Amino acid sequence: MRAIIISCCLLQGCSAQTLYGVAQGARQNECTKLADSNERARCFEAANRHFDQYIRDQNDKPKE
Repeated sequence: MRAIIISCCLLQGCSAQTLYGVAQGARQNECTKLADSNERARCFEAANRHFDQYIRDQNDKPKE
């Protein structure tokens, strides 16, 4: 299902932010499957990171 959504977005010219949102929803769904509450909380914290923060984090990474 996720591959279909991403494929449609790519064909329609979706923005990087739209694709990030699709992936974010999938990550949140995976977080709900975790049994350990601490691990689930960490998962949701990472999954709920705003797109702007994601871009800043990517820009701060050293280039290889």
